[in-house]
Amino acid sequence: MKQACIYFAGLMIMKFIVWIIFALFPWLGRVGDFLLSWTEGNRRLQVFFVMFVRGQYPRSLLWC
Repeated sequence: MKQACIYFAGLMIMKFIVWIIFALFPWLGRVGDFLLSWTEGNRRLQVFFVMFVRGQYPRSLLWC
């Protein structure tokens, strides 16, 4: 139970920080729309791009 509470608290803190970032920089939503515009209408490709392709960038920085 303790581990679940710590996980949930961390998740809520992260979501609050993301909310603050989008409140301070509202144009970030338009940037995301632009980056995904070429996948318009193909939800599977959007999920693949966001979760796998874009997710590889931060992971690759760990090994530099």
